[in-house]
Amino acid sequence: MPDVVVRGSDGTGLGYISGHAAVAAVTALITMAVLPVRVRPVALVIAASVGIARIVYGPHFPADVIGGWSFGTLVGVAVVTLVDHWRRGHQA
Repeated sequence: MPDVVVRGSDGTGLGYISGHAAVAAVTALITMAVLPVRVRPVALVIAASVGIARIVYGPHFPADVIGGWSFGTLVGVAVVTLVDHWRRGHQA
């Protein structure tokens, strides 16, 4: 793709999925489980900013970031669900 401008690297390696976006999504979801409701959007904004920065900076396409967010969301929901299930089973 000759019109793509890559700012930080030469574009070699695996691009799909964006690991940065995935980790940001997992972190946001797990953090949101313990944050008060009124500050939860801050975690979402930070996760969104990480993904958008990966596109703007150049190492990822939008599909890479969406894939990372999706994978991170699945892992985050699984972790929160498992911890909740474990807590309910171990209450006295």
